[in-house]
Parts: sequence; C-alpha cells; structure tokens
Amino acid sequence: MNKLVDACPESTIAVVSHGAWINALLAVVSGHEIGSGKTQLKNACISMLYQEKNKWEIGFYNLVKNYLVIHLFV
Repeated sequence: MNKLVDACPESTIAVVSHGAWINALLAVVSGHEIGSGKTQLKNACISMLYQEKNKWEIGFYNLVKNYLVIHLFV
C-alpha cells in the first residue's frame, strides 16, 4: 500500500482483492481488533483505508449496499 501511495501521492487509489488479503490488512491496521479470524467479510463488500500523518487508518469496512455512492474529499 505504501508503494502505491508513494507512486501516486495526490491520487485516490482503488485496490481490488480477495477477502483473505483484505482481512489481513484490516488486522494489521487495526492492531488485530478486527480482520483475520475476527471479521467475516461479506461478498463484494467495500472497505476504505486512508493515510493520515504516515499512519494507515480505517474509514469503514465490510460495507455492502444495493447502491453505493462514495465521495472522497481530499
């Protein structure tokens, strides 16, 4: 994730992956409060992470809606 941000510092980046990788990432970023072994991700769910002061934060995770509009203000 850091390499992606370093390559495109002013961009909004979408990463599409399988649940196992997303769960592992959520576990690391949350200090293992959520993620692998604790969170069952729904099919086609959306999670949003962002970097603040060089630290990754979780905006939301496991979001599923019939319709979804996300506005990111950077």
